[in-house]
Amino acid sequence: MGYITPAEFRTKPFGIALRQYDDELLQEYIDIATANVDAFTERKFSQENYTEVFQGDNTDTHLIYEYPIQSLTGITQTTIASTPVTTSMSSMTNVILTDMNLAMGRVELNGLDNNISTFSSGSLYTVTYTGGFAAAPAVVKHATALWVSELLKPDYGGAQESVPEIVPLSSQQISELLIPLRRRRI
Repeated sequence: MGYITPAEFRTKPFGIALRQYDDELLQEYIDIATANVDAFTERKFSQENYTEVFQGDNTDTHLIYEYPIQSLTGITQTTIASTPVTTSMSSMTNVILTDMNLAMGRVELNGLDNNISTFSSGSLYTVTYTGGFAAAPAVVKHATALWVSELLKPDYGGAQESVPEIVPLSSQQISELLIPLRRRRI
């Protein structure tokens, strides 16, 4: 599913004669542009359920991969030993879920849970959560529409038989819109 709909794309003033494109063909271009936005930013802007496994580092904080966090479902700990033992966090109330933590994708333990108070380096942790955006941000929608217009440029003279698979990023404007959204974790 793309970040915009064919109807939304048709409202953009790109100077393209869109009467030659039906919604099905436009949706193909939108899907390609959406995949290109995801690849360029190294992240997704849709809300999905995730399960993430990582090894602890003896701290009380972990940055999850798909942010912002919409909801945290569970955290389990499995010891790395000859006989692994798995325990679950007794309550998600033992995680500090401030607005800043949710936006940054930071899972921060408050140390009150007797089972899991820090992310121990001798254990693997499984975090289940819902992450991403309920709706794509406006800047992502606009960049997707611009990318569709880039895909359509060869067709300005008329509709073609096939949809191009790869088009290089040639618009500086698309790049400038998306660079602040790129995944750049330390």
